[in-house]
Order: sequence, then structure tokens, then C-alpha cells
Amino acid sequence: MVCLTKADVNLDTNEAATPNEHYENEPMYDVYEYVNNLHLQRCALVAVGLKYFSIFVESAVLDKNNRIRSSKFFLGMCHQSTLEKWKFCSPHLERKRPHKCKFRLRTGKYHGRVHRRYCDFGVMSRNPDCPCVSTIFGETMYKVIGFPACYIPPLSDTLCRYNPCGMEQCQPTKVEDTIFSLECNPKCDGGNPVMGLFILLYFLRV
Repeated sequence: MVCLTKADVNLDTNEAATPNEHYENEPMYDVYEYVNNLHLQRCALVAVGLKYFSIFVESAVLDKNNRIRSSKFFLGMCHQSTLEKWKFCSPHLERKRPHKCKFRLRTGKYHGRVHRRYCDFGVMSRNPDCPCVSTIFGETMYKVIGFPACYIPPLSDTLCRYNPCGMEQCQPTKVEDTIFSLECNPKCDGGNPVMGLFILLYFLRV
């Protein structure tokens, strides 16, 4: 069973917002140490509503029963217009795999909720910051520390609110008191409804 759904999220832009001025009242999401240890990875950009995407590092492993399981590690949220300006890979890899190293969604065409790209974090850490000046259902966005994206605190409550697991159960977990990971309903393929064909491609290294 592969679980998919259409996200239904309303986003309102408030250009006058200054979301980072009250960090003392909110827990910071600091992923600097985690990102600093990453090199070339596979990432998933999951549509959460009206041109906003959540960014995850994805991995797939075999469990003790030889079943393919997946993990997603949350790096932040960003608007499509900023993501389309980002560099995801080194110039050498981008020349070889341009479709996996750029994020471009053509207008007037249906796109799925999940988009996978190569992510070279030595390159991505130098990308322009996502402007954290919008609200989702009236919730303020804050800047992620150590990665040019945004988040909505507290992540233990908000991370699953925008359907990253489709219609299935979504459980956030904080790993090593640092980065949030998602676990989706194990009845879905690979325990992760946004994995799909990626699970096969991951092990074939296509």
C-alpha cells in the first residue's frame, strides 16, 4: 500500500512580520552540527501547501527482518520561489545530472507532492536564506540555525501538521536531542508513504 494525499494548507503572507525577534520565547531549531557532517545525500522536498515545501534528508536501510525501512530528517521549510534559485549540487554533478540537481516546476502542469534531488550540503549551505516572513494558519515561521530554511515551533506539534506522511499516521522523534525525524505508518511501503519508487532506486543506485 502506498499512501498519498493532496495537502490542504492555507498560507498567508505577512510582509510586515518579524518572526525572529522573539527567539527567547521559542526553542531554536539548530541543525548546524548535523548538517556540518553531511556531504552528498538524497533529499525529499514535500509539498505542504501553496508553493511551500518541507525539506528532508532521506535514507533507506534494511531492518532485522530484511524489510526496507526509511527515515526522514527535517531540515526546514521554504517557498518554491526561493528553492528554484538554490544550487543543490557541485557544478560537475549538475552537468551530469541536471534534473536531479535543480528544482524547477513548470507552471500549468500537475506535479506530485514529493520531489527528490541530490543534496550536496557543502553547496547548499551557501544558498540564499528562505525568507521566514510568512504565517501558516497564523503560525509564525522562524529561521533554522545552520541551514537556510524556516520552521514553526514547537516542531513536536507542528511537524506532522502539514501532511508529510499523507493520510497516514505521522510520529515526530527528536534524534540525539538535535534533529527531528519522522516515522510514518509502517503499513505503507517502507513505512514511509512518500518513498515510492525511491526505495528501489536507492538500492540500485540509479
